[in-house]
Amino acid sequence: FENTEDFKDVISLRYRLLPYIYSEYMKAALTGDMYIKPIAFKYVDDEKARVIEDQLIVGGSIMMTPILEEGKASRSVYLPEDMTMVQYNGKEFICSRVKKGNITITVKLNEVVFFVLKDKLVPIGKNIKNTREVDFDDLILLGDGQEYKLYVDDGLTRKYTLENIRNIKR
Repeated sequence: FENTEDFKDVISLRYRLLPYIYSEYMKAALTGDMYIKPIAFKYVDDEKARVIEDQLIVGGSIMMTPILEEGKASRSVYLPEDMTMVQYNGKEFICSRVKKGNITITVKLNEVVFFVLKDKLVPIGKNIKNTREVDFDDLILLGDGQEYKLYVDDGLTRKYTLENIRNIKR
């Protein structure tokens, strides 16, 4: 990155996704499921999904579709079902519903695009500068699902709960 502000915008998404990343990682560890998997593992009966190698399911709610070619700003994406496309530019999340099938996405250097699976939610935290600032009590939810099970622990022991967070923005 020539402009460090662009890089800062992209990294800020990682911090905002920490409630999701932590919850999904711990749920996978508890169940023995894969945390990151090819889309063919979720859409086993979809022949198109079986041949796609550069789209991944992260946790239970997100599909990542990175642009892997240097110098490219767009790519074709296959959606096995209707989803919510999320564009994050370091300041705001722009969500739009997209229909099943092939679409083309265009992504700026300081932007990240990901997809929330149908009937799923992704908890998003506030914009923070380090992991000590994560506030699991003040989250927004992206996607069209009804509720999300957030993994909550004290960070010290093996005691935890799965708390239901309901989507009240209907």
